Amino acid sequence: MDGRVARRYVDVGDLVGPSFPAFSIADTNNIWVTAEVDEEDIALVRKGDAVQVSAEALVDPVNGTIIEIAPAAISRGLEQVRAKIIRTKVRLDDNEHSDVLRPGMEVDVNGSVLLVEDALLIPLEALMERDDGPSVFVVRGGTARQTEVSTGRRTYEFVQVISGLEEGDMVVVSDKDDLKDGQRVRARAE
Repeated sequence: MDGRVARRYVDVGDLVGPSFPAFSIADTNNIWVTAEVDEEDIALVRKGDAVQVSAEALVDPVNGTIIEIAPAAISRGLEQVRAKIIRTKVRLDDNEHSDVLRPGMEVDVNGSVLLVEDALLIPLEALMERDDGPSVFVVRGGTARQTEVSTGRRTYEFVQVISGLEEGDMVVVSDKDDLKDGQRVRARAE
């Protein structure tokens, strides 16, 4: 392969064996990055999807395309044995940044996908997971009413509500653990 010497592992006069690397070669004409996708999000990722690649070394994000998705999931780490990721390969759409990006650098890869045209979202903190199903406290006339909801997709901040709420409903986000159904409440801005 054509490339540049990225690292030399031996000095002149050193003895090497057949399985000992002497040099590491980098091909800077074909820059790509590896992105790790959480297993719960992999159904949304497709080969050919457009993504944005950013790094501290870059002034602006660079466009990229997913060109490969690994066939198997791997564990994220020893502490989170149950957390799995799937690695994807992302090709940068132009190579003009090959002088800035180097093999081994850390980058952030972001993409977006439209899941639902018009979704009703509430803060994840408002949702209560109980034995009888998910519910929220809705404030009506200064009273908190526990209301069962049906949920859809989630992010780290929001959850989609499929049924049980209407647009404009005010939900309790904080201090809900000690709240009882029918208890008087007062809204406060945060």
